[in-house]
Amino acid sequence: MAVEADGRRVVVGTAVEGQVGALRVAGLTWHRSPGGTPLTVQVRSAGAALPLEGFQVGPEALRVMLAEPASGVAPGQTAVVYEEDRVVVSGTIDLTEKWIATRADEPSGSGSPG
Repeated sequence: MAVEADGRRVVVGTAVEGQVGALRVAGLTWHRSPGGTPLTVQVRSAGAALPLEGFQVGPEALRVMLAEPASGVAPGQTAVVYEEDRVVVSGTIDLTEKWIATRADEPSGSGSPG
């Protein structure tokens, strides 16, 4: 999926190819340090909170790894990380990573003994 402005083209893929597995959030505003309870991220004001698998704090941005794939997430949207109903950090999504790409290192198959 991409926008090629010079060629006036929008390249689309399948629904699975459009699923997002991680976000890079910049322009951070920290409200509190996270405690020990699970975190969620909200990317739409009326949308459901998405469970996090984890996050990495960088010098200028936060990488948020989702526990499940999300659709319709794009750069420019605001992301707010919550611990229960308390805001931990917020910022603007400036990069998304495909769900497939974030899972490339996982073994294929069901994981059941054969």
